[in-house]
Amino acid sequence: MSDHKISIVTVVYNGAKTLERTIRSVADQQYSNTEYIVIDGGSTDGTQDIIRNYSHVINYQTSENDKGIYDAMNKSLKIATGDWLLFLGADDYLLQDSISNFVERITDKDALYYGDVYMPGRHILYHGQSSASLLARRNISHQAIFYPRSIYSKKQYTLEYSICADYAYNLEAFRELGASKFIYIPVLVAIFNDRDGTSAKKTDARFDAVHSSLVRKNLGLLVYLQTILLKFSRFFKPK
Repeated sequence: MSDHKISIVTVVYNGAKTLERTIRSVADQQYSNTEYIVIDGGSTDGTQDIIRNYSHVINYQTSENDKGIYDAMNKSLKIATGDWLLFLGADDYLLQDSISNFVERITDKDALYYGDVYMPGRHILYHGQSSASLLARRNISHQAIFYPRSIYSKKQYTLEYSICADYAYNLEAFRELGASKFIYIPVLVAIFNDRDGTSAKKTDARFDAVHSSLVRKNLGLLVYLQTILLKFSRFFKPK
């Protein structure tokens, strides 16, 4: 269904080493009904030169200081006009024709669709079909989620969590949309750099401290209890 408009967003700060490949992967997509938004946090390493060189590919760009990655992402939510929105990291890249292969299977304008990414650092395909119980244990990769406008146009990322605000966002979206509106499409969307990205280098202690309560609030008591039991079973597992 080629009338679906897809917003692709890249937020970047000092990403000159990898950004060009990211932008080219967007430019090389055969699917034409897209808009590309680049939010730069005031880079000083040549990133802005790359953005200017690809102004013919980028529909909207800004460069200004922000409060971190999720603040930058929130800026894009106010700008995007697509029926669905996909975040693509500045050190990640789309597979050839992945947008068209994905979009041709989209039918419900209010559903959140997600596919797969490949993580070269760990040599794994991540992550297949999810569910409430799986989402309680691991997030869905941002680089493979197509958020419907009905969600992204009204819902922003909290700045409370430094690394896992996207995880909290997805937990809340699951509660708001319901399981039937979280739809998996078996398409490899992107290569996700799990070697050098922010999430590969840091942890989010603040999120970890409230993870269980977020699971209970958004996924229900049964899933919460399953998660607690799983944590205890791992803790007491013989070494």
